[in-house]
Amino acid sequence: MPRVDIDLPRPGWELITLVAVAWAIGAAAPGRAGDSDAVGSPAFDRVQAVAVAEGDVRRLRDEQAVLDRKEDILRVQIEALQEEARGDSGNVDLQTAIATATERLRDLLTDKQRLEEDLRASLTQLWDAQGEAVQLQQKFYRYGRQPGVLSRWPVEPRRGISAGFRDKSYATRFGVPHDGLDIPTPQGTDIAAAADGVVLSAKDNGYGFSSVTLQSDDGITYLYGHVSAILVERGERVRAGGIVARSGGRPGTRGAGLLTTGPHVHVEVIVDGEHRDPLQYLPRRDDVQWRNTPKAQPRFWRMNEARS
Repeated sequence: MPRVDIDLPRPGWELITLVAVAWAIGAAAPGRAGDSDAVGSPAFDRVQAVAVAEGDVRRLRDEQAVLDRKEDILRVQIEALQEEARGDSGNVDLQTAIATATERLRDLLTDKQRLEEDLRASLTQLWDAQGEAVQLQQKFYRYGRQPGVLSRWPVEPRRGISAGFRDKSYATRFGVPHDGLDIPTPQGTDIAAAADGVVLSAKDNGYGFSSVTLQSDDGITYLYGHVSAILVERGERVRAGGIVARSGGRPGTRGAGLLTTGPHVHVEVIVDGEHRDPLQYLPRRDDVQWRNTPKAQPRFWRMNEARS
């Protein structure tokens, strides 16, 4: 990812977008009258080139938005650690782990260059995981088939949902869209496969963003992010309920990266090559509470029930 150290106003980003799209169209193979838009045709290549160019510009813009918030993002995570520590002050092991994580984040506050490098790394790891999930889903999924629903939640949502799909408050805080669902759960909770299927990817990025991506047998690709430990390998068959990873998300710890709000499981769902709201595919749970969200979204349960 190229380094961006200037904050371009909106007209600047629009100009970059126009230039990038124009370059992409010109770089793609010129088409002839009657060209098909089928995969591999010149018309298809031009569409793909434009999509890639627009995606690159969007990522540059999102990266800059994150860097503009870098100190605020880090302070939010330090506050999350302090809140977790207050919740169980008698747990010596927890207090030690939180103190270590807090020290690591405070060190980053005094080293702006390393903070920016780590933020870029977390973004790149997130985007790489998402991009690979979409590509693998497009490869394995049979288009036109109506997918079913996932058979279970990855963890019990006893603490509710802290951030929903395309959550506006998340985008305001971090500067990037939220393409999944955040389910708060204690650090190190077992994460279960949501359906029978296969492991498409298992990425351990140390203190960066670690993730596991799975494909259900009926065409749903789903990703678990901020995992602290990975217990499966790529290509491994899994059954619904089988443990595939352990949750993370505690700031300053393995697997969390620097775009996290505390211990939780981040869940993304990809169907037909696009991110979808996970609530459309998870089993209905009337007991789930929405944290930091003004109201629940019952329409997703109705959509879910129509598929089951």
